[in-house]
Amino acid sequence: MAEITVAFDAGTSRSKVIASYPSGECVFNDENYFLIKPSVRQLTEQTYCDSLEYVEGGIGLSSSLVSYINPASGESVYWEVGEGASRLGLLSVQERKFETALVKVLAFLGYLVSNSVGLTEQVGLTLGILLPLDELEDRALLGKWLRAIITQGFSVNGYLINNITVDKIHCKPEGYGIFKSYPQDKAGVLIMGHSDLSWLYFDQGLFSSKLSRTFPGEGMHSFLGCIKFPIQDELSTAELIAKAGANLNPKVLVKLTQTKSQDEIAYLTKAIKSALPQYWSERKKELKSLDIKNADIVSVAGGAAHYFAIELNQLFKALYGIRLNWCKPMISEFRKRFALKASDKSSPLFLDCFGYYKSLVGLKVVPNSKIVEAQKEVLKNASS
Repeated sequence: MAEITVAFDAGTSRSKVIASYPSGECVFNDENYFLIKPSVRQLTEQTYCDSLEYVEGGIGLSSSLVSYINPASGESVYWEVGEGASRLGLLSVQERKFETALVKVLAFLGYLVSNSVGLTEQVGLTLGILLPLDELEDRALLGKWLRAIITQGFSVNGYLINNITVDKIHCKPEGYGIFKSYPQDKAGVLIMGHSDLSWLYFDQGLFSSKLSRTFPGEGMHSFLGCIKFPIQDELSTAELIAKAGANLNPKVLVKLTQTKSQDEIAYLTKAIKSALPQYWSERKKELKSLDIKNADIVSVAGGAAHYFAIELNQLFKALYGIRLNWCKPMISEFRKRFALKASDKSSPLFLDCFGYYKSLVGLKVVPNSKIVEAQKEVLKNASS
């Protein structure tokens, strides 16, 4: 039986996924990484059926329709994932990721299985999911629901996916993949993503829930909320501000303005600069409350962390006199493994998922094959 292994990080800004799967052209599995648009919305049965009429070309990554039997109610539920589910304005990041993560996983499995082994050959699944620290208690229920849904079968874009056998499902807290890559006796991991800011502490290899903390909504989302400027699309705004960099490149920021005038660009630039003191005043209070003094190493990951690298380095040096580990060898390893250029900006987003992926058992891969290169081009086109 064919085998697939999937590490899934259902982030607010993008889902980060790394998978090992049959290529159909060699005895070993291939592997690839996937950066997927995260939006999800629940549909009525009528809207779902109407939307199915416009589905063509199998199962892709940019947008999909998912249906399954809810294990709790026994009723069919309907979802849209990807571009079609996008919402404008600021996001409600306080929502639990439990059910939306489940739907995103199903949509991806439908894509991966249909495009690797097909819909008739049986395939075994090892699945690892990274959950926010404050939702880790949901892991048993999430695993139970996924097993039930996958065993019974589910639909993606109208195609029945019922040829997957679940071998193992693992759920770990966000930051676990970083810890596995830098395992010290006393290790701290700071994850600063789009929605949350989380601190994980590991003592002698054991996760300490007592010394770990999460601050929901206090990542890039909170910073955007401090900017006194109209935001039409939170995710695209965050992406462009990150792309503009610390120097706030006006050629990038102009895409966020209505008039494209120098006056409006200057107004936006001033608004971003003015938001920084307020945002970091609040983050400083939170970071001062963490128990960091006994950590042998403090590793950092997350898109927002890399955007605020200067501020984080200065703050941790001032508060604790320590130098942060930015996992640069891990970034290089990821780029080398997937044949990416040194200029690639997405690599830091995958560090946690990459470390977790490597920790999952049963990998038999031939990295950087021609097939991987071809599929990355397909993915690029599908996501653009």
